[in-house]
Amino acid sequence: MIGELKNTHLPEYDMKKLLLYTALFFITYFSVFAFDYDYFDEIKKSVKLKENEELVIIFQNIGFCKKCYLKPMDQVEKLRKEGSIDKFKLLALVRCERNKELKIYKRTYDWKNYLYRDDGNGREKLECSTDTYLVAFDYQGRKIVEKK
Repeated sequence: MIGELKNTHLPEYDMKKLLLYTALFFITYFSVFAFDYDYFDEIKKSVKLKENEELVIIFQNIGFCKKCYLKPMDQVEKLRKEGSIDKFKLLALVRCERNKELKIYKRTYDWKNYLYRDDGNGREKLECSTDTYLVAFDYQGRKIVEKK
């Protein structure tokens, strides 16, 4: 018929499909960006963290310059003096492929604290941004301090 309007509305969404896709999105989002408690527990066991202690992690790369090493170390000292962290264990989460590289890091910086190899996903697993250089957790994995 002339002058008859066609239905130009978008087709109605099937509500079940919409809910399914929404649920899948949130499950995927939170599984990718959620705090990895298993990873934290591995680290916690490696440093023998006690319930009354905190874990301070500095993120490092092989080949960092001295300034990049000193910045988080100065921050650790500052936090300790402020009382933001009390009884703590210090761990360098070093981005490297092999344990041999950890030994090089230890020797280069005369590192006397704990070391842990980072596969490149350490920040993500601990819900830290890419520019985080220091983070502190309590025994349960609650973030106390994050420095960027």
